[in-house]
Amino acid sequence: FHANQGLVEGWLPTLLLLRDYNIPSFFTMYSEMELKYSFQILLELEMRIRDSGPSPFTSQKPEQVQACPNKPPVYCNSHYVCFQGLLPQEDLEGPGAVN
Repeated sequence: FHANQGLVEGWLPTLLLLRDYNIPSFFTMYSEMELKYSFQILLELEMRIRDSGPSPFTSQKPEQVQACPNKPPVYCNSHYVCFQGLLPQEDLEGPGAVN
């Protein structure tokens, strides 16, 4: 959902609904870089990330990214992230917060 700014904006209402209704969600990414960028978006939305990492179901066939011959090939679904609901309140406040 992060490939470009237009896609992020298009996904925003869906991501907020998934978060607000506490729906367990599982997304795959084509690279570790995409996973890291997706983490940034999910953390900005204060989502609780339950698990992430290399996918056991990654493609066995490398493919060019967006038909660009200058980029290295990637394996579809090579990484995943699982999230559900909001971060716990203590994570939002940070260490040493006054209650």
